[in-house]
Amino acid sequence: GVLPLLKSLLDQVRHSGHGTIFLAGLTGSQLDDPHTPIENQVRLAWPAPLSEVWLQHLAGLAKSDGAVILNDHLEVCQFRARLKPVNICLLPDRDDLGGGMRHQVTREFTAYAPGVLGICVSQDSYISLYRHGKLVSRLY
Repeated sequence: GVLPLLKSLLDQVRHSGHGTIFLAGLTGSQLDDPHTPIENQVRLAWPAPLSEVWLQHLAGLAKSDGAVILNDHLEVCQFRARLKPVNICLLPDRDDLGGGMRHQVTREFTAYAPGVLGICVSQDSYISLYRHGKLVSRLY
């Protein structure tokens, strides 16, 4: 299944000492919509599946500045994506421990696109999951 591969990818990234953002579940129409608040992304010629063969390469892409974007088939299709600010006012999340900018933009993006799962890996190696603009879980 894809979940063990995603876990393996996240483990590789969290042990690399680099923070990153993964946005999982964007539809083709969201990816093509010029109003989706993503810019400066590098689009892969073909989506890369979460497979053992690709994991090391995908972990390498995650080390670049910006988010790694997975489509709704959980294939990596973009990286180095800059998340643009969205005009959404979110109240402070009582469960959020005041994460930095990476956490804030991930949370905002999931409020903008509630079907997307935002996975934020901090440089301190903890992983935060965001959905519907809320912190869903934090893994240490």
